[in-house]
Amino acid sequence: MTAEAQLVLQYIQHTNKNVFLTGKAGTGKTTLLKNILSTTHKNTVVVAPTGIAALNAGGVTIHSFFQLPFSGYVPTEDFRNKPDALYFETKKTITRHFKMNQTKQTLIKNLELLVIDEVSMLRADILDAMNEMLQFVRKSREPFGGVQVLFIGDLWQLPPVVKSNEWQTLQQFYQGIYFFNAWVMQQTQVIYIELKKIYRQDDARFVSLLNNFRTNTITADDYAILNKQVNTVFDTKKNKGYITLTTHNRKADEINDQELQDLKGEEFVFLPEIIGDFPEKIYPLESELVLKKGAQVMFVKNDLSHEKRYYNGKIGFVFYVSAHEIEVLIPEDNVKITVEKYEWQNVRYVLNEQTKEIEEEVLGTFVQYPLKLAWAITVHKSQGLTFDKAILDINDVFMSGQAYVALSRLRTLSGLILSKPVAIRQIGTDQHILSFSERNKHLNNEDGLLQAKLEYLWIQIKETFDWTTAHKQFSDWNSTWVDEKKSTRKIYAPWAVKQERLLENLKSVATKFLHEIYALFTAEDFRVEHLMLRLEKAYNYFYPKLDELAYDTLFVLEQSKKKKGFVLFTEQLSVFEHQHIKMVLKLIKTHKMIRIFKAGKDFNKHDLETQEIVTYRLNHLTAIKEILRTQILDIDTVETDDIKEISKIPKISTIDKTFELWQRKRTIKEIAEERKLSVQTITQHIGKLIGQQKIDVTEVLSTKKIMELEKLFENHHDKTLTELKAEAPEITTWEELRIFKAYLEVKE
Repeated sequence: MTAEAQLVLQYIQHTNKNVFLTGKAGTGKTTLLKNILSTTHKNTVVVAPTGIAALNAGGVTIHSFFQLPFSGYVPTEDFRNKPDALYFETKKTITRHFKMNQTKQTLIKNLELLVIDEVSMLRADILDAMNEMLQFVRKSREPFGGVQVLFIGDLWQLPPVVKSNEWQTLQQFYQGIYFFNAWVMQQTQVIYIELKKIYRQDDARFVSLLNNFRTNTITADDYAILNKQVNTVFDTKKNKGYITLTTHNRKADEINDQELQDLKGEEFVFLPEIIGDFPEKIYPLESELVLKKGAQVMFVKNDLSHEKRYYNGKIGFVFYVSAHEIEVLIPEDNVKITVEKYEWQNVRYVLNEQTKEIEEEVLGTFVQYPLKLAWAITVHKSQGLTFDKAILDINDVFMSGQAYVALSRLRTLSGLILSKPVAIRQIGTDQHILSFSERNKHLNNEDGLLQAKLEYLWIQIKETFDWTTAHKQFSDWNSTWVDEKKSTRKIYAPWAVKQERLLENLKSVATKFLHEIYALFTAEDFRVEHLMLRLEKAYNYFYPKLDELAYDTLFVLEQSKKKKGFVLFTEQLSVFEHQHIKMVLKLIKTHKMIRIFKAGKDFNKHDLETQEIVTYRLNHLTAIKEILRTQILDIDTVETDDIKEISKIPKISTIDKTFELWQRKRTIKEIAEERKLSVQTITQHIGKLIGQQKIDVTEVLSTKKIMELEKLFENHHDKTLTELKAEAPEITTWEELRIFKAYLEVKE
């Protein structure tokens, strides 16, 4: 990992500073994002400006998460919309759209890290609207409501889209439309970190040329180099494997449709399998994949197996195709690949009731072969792809950054063909980007890292032991009903008074303790050993008291759930139950954090998400349910079916998830239903697990079926599954053939 990538991780894991992660095309921004998401200990949400960008980043769209309207936004209360003119939301009107349920509000209040991917496409006004929502829900006027933000993107690539009639109004409030022009960005410091190492290209001359295009410093030599790649009569029929990059969807579709029509042979149409909720507007591929033998295709995902036979953008040719099987030939590697379907997931973010952490919930799945026709593609859709050979016409670019995006898709100059000479007048870069980058790229962000770490540590300690708000909120709630003479809730009045007194005592002692800790942090001879000793004593003192507070609140909540006329009481109390449990979990995590800091180690998910945190609420809940079951109370018997086992472990692969369910004796059909995947996809997983020798073939196929298939496959390993299916008994299924083929590959 490069020094710049390490620096990003340090700022994300150890500080609360906002970070702008940028870098040229091919510098590994996406890879680093995956690393961050797999290791961060913070409650994290990933958003992006478009549905496809959100899907690729494994997140959700900005508008859906923040419940934003699709109109523009002006960051003031004084603006007045004119009749018959374009409508704009204001600081005063936009809060009408933030009518979120309690669950969504709680999720946002627990948010610690917001990742905005493809930020080059994010408009300034939309970022200000996001800021307004975060401040409104979190009741904080800090930038982004106190949430740390990681901006990821390359500003020299695709820019925000704003219509001319929108800009007529917005330019009264913004100097430019990029995210860094937002009002909130003028109120906060952003750590600017640029990844420098380029993984896509290693030709120094080509890298230099791309950089000059990116920064609008193109030289006469650059044009001379590019124009040597011009071939106005280049024949794609004679030169296979080239993809044409165009600027418009219509042109790309026309080229692909015509090339497919020119091929002889049967046409096969593959439709995606849609399981659950997966709206058409976020389909990662076209609704139909139409193929013929000989079609030029492109993989749109990296090979997940250890062989790494293809990558996102790898071009090949359909060698064999039937209704149930696709083989793609990669000529330069002399490799034939039997293509397997890939699954894309539509997710939403939910709060884990037990751990109070933000997690992903799968709403639906899109299953399809990760292929698309690849005689042509638009520059916009090529973002993130890598090509060995491509034909470009960058004279047709109509947006800032398109020329750079198109050129930077290539690995080498030798794979580049220009259909026309490059016109100098066509190339340009927005001056706003140049000035923003120049202001920030020379800053040495390593110098402030240690101070930022200490500031973050102080913030964590302050948030852990500052219970002033918790006490006030409970006291205010308590005063609304505890003195009511006829209230049915009166039976809980002694408990409520006891809880308030406990909270008041905790608040008072903790306030004095924080003054002592602050003195340690601001001392000239700050020593972490002194801090550790004080916090160890504080942990031993406060934990039992907080544990009592949380347990009693959970107990009363569970008890009141079955009482008639206590619906409102239960709803209100659930807010405090969440708050009191979170206070305990925060104390446990901060205690662990200080120990890790003293040891000089990095914070990460594995070390900070302890089993104690994972099972804390569940253990108390289980004990409470058992007590309530045996007690003679004026409530119905409390069932324990709703206690769900949880095992908070690092994310595992989709195949391993299937294996877990298989070990629990689920059938293939049951696994498919539970995971919102097709039976064919789960069968594909089972085949892989047999290949990994985690499952024995006899667990899936009967002895009789194995003998039948051994005879069928004997001396016919070179045949396709389609050919074998034609020779097999009618009762033999495609799934059985795929599973047995995987078994044979292990034996070999």
